[in-house]
Amino acid sequence: MSMIKGVLKEEYERLNRLMRMYQKEIKKYSKGSISIKRRRSLCYAYLAYWNEGRANFKYLGPPSSDKVKKIAKQIKERRRYESLLKETKLYFKEVSKVIHGRRI
Repeated sequence: MSMIKGVLKEEYERLNRLMRMYQKEIKKYSKGSISIKRRRSLCYAYLAYWNEGRANFKYLGPPSSDKVKKIAKQIKERRRYESLLKETKLYFKEVSKVIHGRRI
């Protein structure tokens, strides 16, 4: 095996481990987004997410509450990990093609 092929194999394994780690981290955080709805003169925060093809809304409380801030932070982290996973998958695909002798 050539030196370049060895380096590519190491990169392939590293990216594979990274993808599994990102997927594990993504599962830890809340999915969906926070939706603020106005009822009369008051605002209420809801967690909006999809489940079995339907949009669901879970009441969280006032938009300024600690619970809402905590969930907003979790959603932000989840999106960051999803972005990193997407980028890693792209690199993984390219390395995989090179290792298996296909053109990029």
